[in-house]
This record gives sequence, C-alpha cells and structure tokens, in this order.
Amino acid sequence: MKLNSSSSLIIKYFLLFLSLFIIPIIVVCVIMNVHTNSVFRNITTEWMQYSLDSILKTSESAFEEAEKIVIQLTYNDCIEDTTSIPNSERKSVSDIYKFYEVFDLLQSMTESNKNLESILIYNSDLGYVISSERRVDDIEFYSKSQWYKEYKKKNDTLVWVKDKIETFEYSNLKEKGILSAMYPVAQGGTFNGAIIINIPVERITRTAYRNSEIFIVSPGNKGILPLSYTEEFSLSDENRTEIKSLIAENKERSGTVFFKFNGEKIVTSFTTSNYNNMCFVMVSTESELFSIVNNLMWFVITVVILMLMVGLVVATVLSRRFYSPVKRIVDDIKQRMSDSSVVEDEWRYIEQSVDNLIKSEKETKEIKEKEQINKRSMLIKQIISDGIEDWEDYHEFFIYQNYFVIIARIDDVTKFVSEYTGIERRYMLNLALDVIKNIINSNSGLIADGFVNENSFTVLVNTEKDNLLHISMFPLVLKEVKRILNSDVTLAVGTIVEAGSVSVSYETAKQAFEERFFVGGGTVIFHREKNKTFEDVKLKDSALINNLKLVNREQIYTYLEEIIAELKSTNNAEYARQQMMLLLVTLLKLSDENNIPVAALTTEQSALGELMNCKTINEAHKMLVNVCDNIMKHFEILLDENNFKNRIMEYVNKNYCSDIDVYTMAYELGVSYSQLRRIFMELTGENIVVYTNRLRIERAKKMLVQTDKTILEIASETGYNNDQSFNRNFKKFEGLTPGEYRKKHINL
Repeated sequence: MKLNSSSSLIIKYFLLFLSLFIIPIIVVCVIMNVHTNSVFRNITTEWMQYSLDSILKTSESAFEEAEKIVIQLTYNDCIEDTTSIPNSERKSVSDIYKFYEVFDLLQSMTESNKNLESILIYNSDLGYVISSERRVDDIEFYSKSQWYKEYKKKNDTLVWVKDKIETFEYSNLKEKGILSAMYPVAQGGTFNGAIIINIPVERITRTAYRNSEIFIVSPGNKGILPLSYTEEFSLSDENRTEIKSLIAENKERSGTVFFKFNGEKIVTSFTTSNYNNMCFVMVSTESELFSIVNNLMWFVITVVILMLMVGLVVATVLSRRFYSPVKRIVDDIKQRMSDSSVVEDEWRYIEQSVDNLIKSEKETKEIKEKEQINKRSMLIKQIISDGIEDWEDYHEFFIYQNYFVIIARIDDVTKFVSEYTGIERRYMLNLALDVIKNIINSNSGLIADGFVNENSFTVLVNTEKDNLLHISMFPLVLKEVKRILNSDVTLAVGTIVEAGSVSVSYETAKQAFEERFFVGGGTVIFHREKNKTFEDVKLKDSALINNLKLVNREQIYTYLEEIIAELKSTNNAEYARQQMMLLLVTLLKLSDENNIPVAALTTEQSALGELMNCKTINEAHKMLVNVCDNIMKHFEILLDENNFKNRIMEYVNKNYCSDIDVYTMAYELGVSYSQLRRIFMELTGENIVVYTNRLRIERAKKMLVQTDKTILEIASETGYNNDQSFNRNFKKFEGLTPGEYRKKHINL
C-alpha cells in the first residue's frame, strides 16, 4: 500500500486557520453590512463634526493671533517713523532704512505664526501700503481688493472678507485664497488707516472632510463666505441661502442636519464660533459619506482573500514542519494490520525506535563533520604556533618540507559588520577561505588549508619549492576574495620556512600588514625586512607655528608633504605614526593656547583617535592638512577682522554726513548686511543709524556755537534733508532744540 503524503495535514491546518481567523472576520462584515444605516450614519457624521471643530479651532487661533499683532502694531515706534515719509518714487537712504525696519518687524511676526500668510499696513493719509512681503505699494495696487472696498464703506468693526492676495516668490506672480481680517485704526493711533491680517484659507480647511463644501455665515446672517468647494457636487447660491435659513431656525449652536436637494440627501454640519458669532458650515452628500463604508467592505474582502492565501501557505509550512515520516509508517502499519490483539504500547515502542534511529543517524553525521573540521583547524593552529617536530604525525596532511602563511583581513571592518549579520559574515568568510584553498590546491606543488577568525582568516600553504614561484596566483586569489566578501581585502604573505619554523612565517605575515600603512589596502603585500637604520625625521615646530599664525598656506602644505615623504622613506609604520602623533600634539597645543575649540579641528570627537584610525599614511596626511586648514581659518579671521573693523569705522567717519545706505555699505566692504550690523554693534554698542546720527549731532553742536550759519544750513551740511528731522534728532540726543542749544551756549 502506498504511503499518504502530508496533504491531509495541510487540509487540517487550513481548516483550523479558517475557523480561527477568516470565518470570524466574515461574520463581522455581514453584521456591519446589516447595521450600516444605524451605525455608520452616526460615525460618519461625528467624523464630519470633528473635522469642522478642527477648522473652527484653527480659525479662532488665527483670529486671536491677529488681534495681538494689531495691538502690537498700532503704537509701534518703527511704524510711527514711516508716517511722515511722503509717498514719492525717490526716498532717502534713511527713509528706506526705516521701511526695512518695518519689513523686518512684519516678516518676523508672519514667520513666527504658522496660521498667517502676510500683514498689510495701510496709511490712508499718505496713500501707500507696507507689506510683510517687503514691499511698499501705492493704494491703487490694492484698489480691487475686497478689504479696501470694505474700508471705504467706513466699517468700524472687524470685517472678514474672502480675497485673493498677490505675492511675489522668485519673481513669479502667484495668487492664494485668503481670509482678510481688516482692522481700521481710529484717530489717535500711530496713523490713520487700517491693519490687514491675511490668513491662508488652505491652512484653515486642511482638516476638512474629503469632498465637502465649506462656507461661513457672517454674524447676523448678513452674508455667506465660501471657503472651499467639492469636486463631487456643487451647491448653488439658492441652496446655500436655504441652508443658512434652516440653520438660523435651529436653536443649537452646533449640530448636524439632513436635507434633500435635487433628490439627493445632503448632510450639513454647523458650529458657531464664540469669536464674533461666525457660523462655520460643512456640507457633503450622504452617498459620499457612506462611500467610506463601501471602501471598507472592499478592503475587508481583499484582506480575506489575502488571508486565505496566507493561511494556505502557513498550513503547508506547518504540515511540512510537523510531518513525521516515521509516524506515517506506523500509521500505515496500523492500517495494514487490523489485528485487535496488537496493543497501543507496541505501536508506541515501534515509533520511538524509528525516531531514535533517524535522530541518531543525523546527529552522528553532523558530529563527525564538525569534529573533522575542528580537528583540522586545531591542527593548523598548532602547526602555526609550534611548528612541526615529528614529520610522521602530519604526513597524512602535508607532504612537502616548506611552508608559508597567508593572512587575509578586511580593510573596512565597520562597513562589513554594518552590512551583514554575524552568521552571514561567518558563511562568507568560510566560503572565501574555501575558494582560496581551491585556487591554491589547483597549482601543482601546493597544498593549502586554514581557519577563520573574526573578520579575517589564515591559510597555511605547504609548498614543494623554497621560493614564491607561484606569485602569479595571488592577484586571482585577491580578486575572488573581494568578489565574495564585497569588501576590499589585504593579503599579507609571510616568508617561506621549513617545517619547524612555521611560526616565523606567521609573524612575518603579521609584520607585512604594517606596510599597508604605506602602500594602502586592497593589495597583496609580501614580507620584506624593515630598514633597521634610518635618519630621524626632524619636526620643525617653530617654523610650522609661525607659518600657521601668518596663514602661509603654501609653506604649510610643502612642509607637510616633505615630512610625509621622509616618513615613507623610513619604511617603518610604527615610527611614522609616532612622528605624526607628535606633530598633531604640537597643533593641538597651538589650538589650546589660542582658544580654538577641538571640535573645530576635526569631524571626530578626538583628533588623536582619528589619526590612529587612519589606515594609510595618505589618509593621515590628509587629516593633518585638514587640521592645519582649520587652524589657519581661525588666524585668518583674526587678521581679517582687525583690518575689517578699521575699514568700517573709516567708512562711517568719512560718509556720516551723507545718506549711508547700510546695504550699499555692506556690499562695498564685501560682507553681508547681518554680519556688518553684528560687527558694528560689537564695536560701538549701537546700530549704524544711531551712531551716524550721534556723529552728525556732535558736528552740528560745534557749528551752532562756532558759526553764524542758519539751522537749515547746518541741517543740510550734517546730512539731514529737512530742519524738522534735524530738530527731532537733536532734541532726542541733547534734550534741547538746536535754537535753544545755540542760545544757551552763546550766552555762556
């Protein structure tokens, strides 16, 4: 009789999966479908109301921030300074600077509030608008704006109007939907006009329920302000008016109402703001709301199909895992022998015996293979460590008299460890070792074996010759190892020795790795004797320090190149590292004496640690050059800043009686506007405008006492466009008008 396969187990596990997971999901879906109208009507309308509440909170937050900003701007000194500037195409530098101070103020207010788009200040007396977009425009530019139309109606209260604001970004004109909050500034404030806070509609409606229409009913049901439109349906003005009337009849401040327009049920959620009693309304169709249920049902169907497929796979895997051929044999014997005299214990004994037999055979095979591998690894390690004294003990493995050792190490261990798991690295190293053994053993007169360490492996080669006639095989070995490990690898080849001195070959292979510091990684390095005698490399610390302080880059680069060349000629990696360490210590000491932070010298936490981690002398050279460059940047700043400070003061003292444009000044001095302001503040403790005004007033004081020139003439010669500005600034600094000052000091 033919034995059954594990098919019956697959069916059993699949039925179990169905009963535990899939059938309950189907039952839940059926219940959900039956109760859709009663359950999902409430859920979807609650979602819609929650979305509307989020819009309301965002709007109220924006309104509150707008009022705070208006209060701050109404009596602001920067804005007051611009109220006397006439609306003309030509403006003085001081007038332009005043506008830029307002620009900075408005821009900082806008950028600090994510719910605002821009701020406008309208001066009705002078007929221009200052914008946070860093623009000053004639009111004609905004003549078609809705906020200006409302302003002309003499509205005394806050007016919310839907508008399109024009902004300039990268010279491309764009239009954005906004809500404009227009605050008229009453007589007695800083100026006559209005402050307009523009709130982007998309910020308010971003949490809107999908495919819904949103509009605002203004206080007192005066009008309707649409915010967003749905692509699925569109309400007419008549529909919106009817909705407004129905909401007005409702005594509640918020809620959800179902209406019927054009044969389709419309769901309307509304909520009234405590802020100015504005009513926010969100409208959508009932079919659109229930589409989420249909999408959910299709999602569930897809999940069920996927779970059926997963269940089949899981059942197959489990059946293979738990399928026991021994048990199947026992079951088959039971079926063939229906003799009732066979007791249950007899079948149990048969099953246990067969299981133990299979388990024993499997374990025996694995143990034998593992023991054989461990035995050869221990043998190689012993030969490398102690050499071979009794040839007969190892003759079954090695037949030649000469040996040499190859050590292979991964150059970038950090990358190798990050890309592969521990077991993956182990398999890859063993595979690379096996490939090396096959390549070497394919050459006549060579026998190779070895063992794997962490991120490296060692190969012992038994050779017939007493020299490396097989040198041509090493490039092939290196190429295959790189291909397997996906990393650069350095092969170090020790000297050829006789059986009793294998450890010498191993030591010389390790010494060969030191030369990687000079020749680089990813190569084959054969051992060669170090230069036992060489001239010490003399470091010229004083010359190095002087050139660094004077920022003589060419001399520094030449000096480092000469030092590296001398260190390479020693062919002694340990000595080269020591000398470069002494050089780095000199640089660190210089940095400490001049308050240069260590973090500014290198990207690593420790400069000494970074130098020690350099795998080649070229990497170390590059690191030292980088440290020197960073030190010279510090001294360069010191040299340049002292000279630069003198140039700043010379420029101001020469031009203070004329209009100093700070932007032009920064351009001519070759620095940024912000950097110029910072350095000037550090030098004088005042900004440039205040400082130049102080110089002008000091000169004017001398002219008032020592000359008979009129006040208007003195104002003109000290850089003021009119005597009013001169009088205001003079009194600000001296507490007296120019006339009072002249009279007081002449009498003295």
